Amino acid sequence: MKNFKSGYISIIGKPNVGKSTLLNAILEFNLSSVSHKPQMTRHRILGILEGTDYQMIFIDTPGILKPRYTLQTIMMNEVKKSVFDNDITILVIEPKESDDIALAYIKNIKNPIILCINKIDKVKEKKELLPIVEKWNELNIFNNIILISALKEINLDELKTKILNYLPYGPLYFDKGTVTDRTERFYITEIIRESAYRVYNQEIPYTIAVVVDEYKERAQGKYYIKAFLYVEQLSQKQIVIGKGGSTIKILGSFSREKIEKFINHKVYLELIVKIMPKWRKKIDKIQKFGY
Repeated sequence: MKNFKSGYISIIGKPNVGKSTLLNAILEFNLSSVSHKPQMTRHRILGILEGTDYQMIFIDTPGILKPRYTLQTIMMNEVKKSVFDNDITILVIEPKESDDIALAYIKNIKNPIILCINKIDKVKEKKELLPIVEKWNELNIFNNIILISALKEINLDELKTKILNYLPYGPLYFDKGTVTDRTERFYITEIIRESAYRVYNQEIPYTIAVVVDEYKERAQGKYYIKAFLYVEQLSQKQIVIGKGGSTIKILGSFSREKIEKFINHKVYLELIVKIMPKWRKKIDKIQKFGY
């Protein structure tokens, strides 16, 4: 297409800096799961923003960290892959935090890099932001540095303008109207897993893998969804279920409400908890869960 711009934009950064919130705000659609707990994103989430003469393909990546087990190693490989296969990289940081770990992932990148200093709405004295910008600017590795608040949608139009400026001319990669390359089943698993982050405390949500086993659309009545929740230990299973099934009922109710809003249809959601020992450290089990 003549004068049409298109390309892939990776959003990277440490856990809980607001990458998923930023993607949702840019798309104006709740595509990527958001939680106050870090490491929420495990997969590369692809979201598409289109205009009459452009198609921006965003990739929300797992939070950058030092891997402690096999699953996290796979997650970090996804980040590396997205950075070297893209057209533009957006590094998201918080105002008063260093990001040496994330910086290591953008070394030797020739494509444009935009630094987004997020959560500026939490900085009371705006004059405190000036030395922060100067510090990052001294590295001389960013094409632009933009102060934003993904949550409050501050300066996101400026960010989109900069992205469009750097976006190369290219083809229409996805059909018009496409929002993501992921299936409904994928987002249902993400909704259930994100709900688990809100219902359970401490380590429990990080041990849960969700698999949608059945998804039946019915001409009349509620859709039927059966999902398995895999944990690593019996004690974790007991916590997930709760006394008399009380806690998993809360998880089911919370998940069902969000799923119904997402697919715009009433559902009957059945959640079954299973044990798969040390699944986060076993490559075959990790692959079974789609990572």
